[in-house]
Amino acid sequence: MRKQPYGKIVFVHHEPGEKIFLEESLSRLIWDIRVECFTDAEKALDYLKNTQDRAFVIISAMKLSGIDGLKFKQLIDSDPVLVKKAIPFIFSSSSASKEEVSRAYDYRIQGYFETPDNLYEMAEMLNAIIQYWIIARHPNN
Repeated sequence: MRKQPYGKIVFVHHEPGEKIFLEESLSRLIWDIRVECFTDAEKALDYLKNTQDRAFVIISAMKLSGIDGLKFKQLIDSDPVLVKKAIPFIFSSSSASKEEVSRAYDYRIQGYFETPDNLYEMAEMLNAIIQYWIIARHPNN
């Protein structure tokens, strides 16, 4: 039997259409996984601090309304409870300049992906991310 993800994807993006794009891409895959979507990082941070749900992975845009993705990651890393949850943090962005990617990795992220512009490639990217984090060993699995 194939292993399934053990929690939700927490998706943070300021464009509401990206949620639909993500969910349509996921529907093409075999994974039984739910998504919690947020349009701003403050609400996502509040959710992560207060939920009893397990987060499988956080996928965030770099550019967000309010605090940006880097500050969001910094706030997660400064919260001992969230650090203990060891939730993988990935950026997905339409831009992926060398400088932006380098700056993101200064924050100890677990991946940076350039967001594909079609459902097939998005599904492929999500499938790779999900497979990796199902197999990977980390403190909460």
